[in-house]
Amino acid sequence: SGHQVVAKALGGEVAKNPKGVQAGSIDVLLSSDGQRALNTPVIRTPMLFHHNDVVMRMPPGALSTGMSPGCGVQGMVVGDNVLTMQAHPEFSTEA
Repeated sequence: SGHQVVAKALGGEVAKNPKGVQAGSIDVLLSSDGQRALNTPVIRTPMLFHHNDVVMRMPPGALSTGMSPGCGVQGMVVGDNVLTMQAHPEFSTEA
């Protein structure tokens, strides 16, 4: 996904998720940086996923936006212009 590509391009580390594939609706615990980036007071929110790889080490200067039991870095903020998400916000419950 773009999240992993950006992490690797900026000096982070990406690998197969040792906890296996994440698929479906999974609750993400937003960090305070994630709450600021998404402009929300929400702490825990369900998001839709399908991925095998994870960011094992964020690039220098990156801040984690949230985590889940199966993935420690569900998104990142890098500076003022980069926001990545492991989730697929383009998915919807509508057919």
